Amino acid sequence: FERLRQELSNTSVIGSAQAQAQRHVIGTLAKGLAAVVAASAKDLQAKAVQGFLMVVRQSASAAPSPETVQQCELSLLALGETGKYMDLSQTSGFCDTLLRQLESNQDEIRLAAALALGYATVGAMGTLLKVVIDNVHQAGSSARGQKTQYLLLTSLREVIAIGVSQRSTGGMVLADHLRPHVPRVLPILSQYADSPEESVRNVVSESLGHLLMIDQDTALSTLMTLLSRKEKEGWRVRAAAVSAVRFAAAKQCQPQAILPTKDAVLACLADEELQVRKSALHSVNVVCLSVTCTEIFRAHTDYIFERIREDSKQKLELIREVD
Repeated sequence: FERLRQELSNTSVIGSAQAQAQRHVIGTLAKGLAAVVAASAKDLQAKAVQGFLMVVRQSASAAPSPETVQQCELSLLALGETGKYMDLSQTSGFCDTLLRQLESNQDEIRLAAALALGYATVGAMGTLLKVVIDNVHQAGSSARGQKTQYLLLTSLREVIAIGVSQRSTGGMVLADHLRPHVPRVLPILSQYADSPEESVRNVVSESLGHLLMIDQDTALSTLMTLLSRKEKEGWRVRAAAVSAVRFAAAKQCQPQAILPTKDAVLACLADEELQVRKSALHSVNVVCLSVTCTEIFRAHTDYIFERIREDSKQKLELIREVD
């Protein structure tokens, strides 16, 4: 165990890789560490988890060298991956340590902490999901609070995405555990569908689309309510809602999951706001290319092409000249 742990904890091989490749390598090492920990005896599991937590705490108080950041990132992701196998919510300092890292000055550490919290929630749905939801509400409206809310929404998205992934491979266990919590999650997504930050709205859209595959009736009710927002200032909500259809179709959802949204999506193609029209067209494109939903808009091909031709016309007000 110790030899494997040391070899998988060696981040010296990461330094020469490009930034995106580094994230991939660290994620792979974390998966390997978690697999080794999960297959070990109980006392070794506890020792390894405490070791990961110690590295994170020490990294927070040390100078942020690249190696320190990488070790902290690896330990956070290893904690999250380990949390998929076992309930870590009762481990002393686990929640506080991860939540504290959401306020780190290092982008890589903040994102790793958000992902780790989402991963660990998979193995402790009854306790950690409440922690995530409560902290979203408590984060506040300051600039720092909004960043924390985005990261916690990212944690939430990871839980939902893993649930959908397991569902598509026939593993219904996590989706079944997640379904009772959907009514608590949907109000949060509805609230942040109107966020001025596009990155936040994207997380909301992805989560809503995935929830259609976990609890179709409940999620569809919320989605239709968001799509029905007709006032001019509600364009962000409509854009986020119509984008959710794209994420559901991309996961090869069943046609009945998004069929009730058809008229609303078509209406969004003629929305007065450009961003809503773009989001609607993107969703229509993904639906038409989806293996399971390709027939939904076939009868409306003429109308779709008409809207494409209309939006392809040059509009002087959209032209920006730069020096």
